[in-house]
Amino acid sequence: MTNYGYVNGWKETPEQVKKCRELKHKIIEKNIGRCRNQYTCEICQYTYKVDSSDWKKNKNRDLFADIGLFSTRAELEYRKERRV
Repeated sequence: MTNYGYVNGWKETPEQVKKCRELKHKIIEKNIGRCRNQYTCEICQYTYKVDSSDWKKNKNRDLFADIGLFSTRAELEYRKERRV
């Protein structure tokens, strides 16, 4: 299984993750701590983590959008900033 670490440190979304999202595979979400979640695709055999407490100060917030990860509050803030 490929471990991509924390999304917060990515420069761009890995191709494997993009393809998996296009194929609409079921992603398993597991809470691993306050504001931290782990996401796994058992079909594609990869996993990654997200520290949502870091969302606001992360320079690459578009990555959160790319992989479909928002808390309701974060999504509203993101949409407000991007005027979506």
